Amino acid sequence: MQKINWKYYGLILILLVTTIVFVGCGRNADSWVDEESGVLVRTGSPQAAVASFMDLLGNESYEAAALMLTKESQEVVTADTLQNAIRSSRTDTARLVDIIPGPVENGFGLVAHLRVNRFTDHPGTYGIFGIEILRETRGTWGIVRRFEELERTEREQVLEMLVAFEKELLEDEEAFAKLTEEQKENAMNQLQAMLGMHENALESLQAGFEFVPYEEGRRVVAEPEVEENEDK
Repeated sequence: MQKINWKYYGLILILLVTTIVFVGCGRNADSWVDEESGVLVRTGSPQAAVASFMDLLGNESYEAAALMLTKESQEVVTADTLQNAIRSSRTDTARLVDIIPGPVENGFGLVAHLRVNRFTDHPGTYGIFGIEILRETRGTWGIVRRFEELERTEREQVLEMLVAFEKELLEDEEAFAKLTEEQKENAMNQLQAMLGMHENALESLQAGFEFVPYEEGRRVVAEPEVEENEDK
């Protein structure tokens, strides 16, 4: 079996999380039961929505999990996308340890989650940190997995929320209390990497650059538009 390069594994997980983001549920009610898994899905609050989403993934009910995405996200993230992302990162056996509610502002919410996973070629268990972006639509909350579906002002707002929340978590000694020291180190490293990525993205956006996260499989940055001088 091929061994994992643990130095870069946390970054791979971050990229998998940030390539896929959640919002707007495909149902009108704020709660429903998934017939395949029997999971009671709640979307009345950001925290409830993330807990339900993680429960669906844990029960391998990917079709129902995909319904918790916005219509825009569902155009690029399907049940197969979710399943393949989990299998490729070998987190199909990951266990949810804690959910940490974050800020809720102007129809957007953040929720952090902590998981632990065991790998056959790594002693002990590995801590996994993640943050979900959620958006309210007609009284229900869903997870945003397509960042470019947001308007420019919304992107700036969400990035500001992410940076503030991540800094707060880094200073909160109780945030990782349910993890072992090794798991905490894993999760903290991922959180610090996320913070750096979001700070850079926010700085670039405020400087006038527009991010197009993925185009033909690669990350690109579009140059800001320059207004023509009418005096020419």
